[in-house]
Amino acid sequence: MQSQKIVSEENEGIRLDQFLCLFDEVPSRSHAAKLIENGDVQVLEITKKLKASTKLSAGQKVVVNTPKRLPSVLSKWDYPLEIYFEDEDLIVLNKESGMVVHPSPGHPDKTLVNALLNHSDCFQMGMNEERPGIVHRIDKETSGLLVVAKNPETHQKLTELFKNRDIERNYWAVCAGVPKQLSGSIESEIGRHPVNRKKMSSQSRQGKYAKTDYKILANFNKLSLVKFKLHTGRTHQIRVHCSEKHFPIICDELYSSMSGLKSFLSQKQIADLKKLNRFFLHAAVLGFKHPRTGEKLAFYSPIPKDLQTWIDHFGFVEYLQQENFINA
Repeated sequence: MQSQKIVSEENEGIRLDQFLCLFDEVPSRSHAAKLIENGDVQVLEITKKLKASTKLSAGQKVVVNTPKRLPSVLSKWDYPLEIYFEDEDLIVLNKESGMVVHPSPGHPDKTLVNALLNHSDCFQMGMNEERPGIVHRIDKETSGLLVVAKNPETHQKLTELFKNRDIERNYWAVCAGVPKQLSGSIESEIGRHPVNRKKMSSQSRQGKYAKTDYKILANFNKLSLVKFKLHTGRTHQIRVHCSEKHFPIICDELYSSMSGLKSFLSQKQIADLKKLNRFFLHAAVLGFKHPRTGEKLAFYSPIPKDLQTWIDHFGFVEYLQQENFINA
């Protein structure tokens, strides 16, 4: 939902977060700060990065995109989870493509959170009401490994591990094209796309620092199998970096066109790829120290079943064995 207001003369010089509280949809300055941080606020006359402390002038137009409120009580969903590890503190699981991590206005139920609520009552005790246990996310169309906290203490400690970049997160993707440099790092500031609000972009005025290491493991017929290491965890980070560096992830139609595959795939193959309803990105490796015991934990998720035939066809299977991938 989008709302807008014009700054009146009596509000000349007001802070942006204070002005946002004049909107019915913004209950507090902390909520306003989160909207600003997420790139959901625009001041049409200001081109520099917005902050909560940004001072406004009379006549400026402030536009706010606010999501609809979620139900106060989240429902349970009886759905089997692929759990790799579980103890009293945390769960490491493999999320399948097509599953949303937590409820949102467009997906109020049948998410990973709803399945977790059914799996254990611990997620209802002292946890974030909208995202109980969730420390990090992967996109709906992405498969792979996630760690979930089972109590507030573990949630705080895992959050600190992510903040301090003490988590090993390696992905792989099949991309269209081969970059000039077969390995390297991509750095930019990623935020909400200035025009298409579904996309993220390095051109955003509200961008946050993002760094992705990449290495080409193999390439065949203008397709590349790429390993990625995340140093940060911005929304759509790998997808944005691949697209902007001109080797987009195949089947990621938000950031690339399927028509770009016509030079090396048949029309039937492209049609079959579209039926997958996902793109070729998988969170394969997750490693961290257990926040309570200090034990080093490392997990590997093999090729998803829905991509196995295609990985065979592309000739990339041998490069995605656990030993080869982790040590690549």
